[in-house]
Amino acid sequence: ATYPTGALVLLNNEKTGMVLRQNADAPTRPYVRIAEQNSKGEWIGKEEINLAEELAIYIVDTIE
Repeated sequence: ATYPTGALVLLNNEKTGMVLRQNADAPTRPYVRIAEQNSKGEWIGKEEINLAEELAIYIVDTIE
């Protein structure tokens, strides 16, 4: 997979996303959950985005 499940990615809207699952028809546009780190250092988030449908949002980099 271009972006493996669980990978943290930086989006062009300057938000961080966590890859939830792949899009078979669009490998560079997976499903992501917008994530923020809480005070314990855990990644949390509720908003899920299908990047194959939200064409204005895209991945610009991965986060190690």
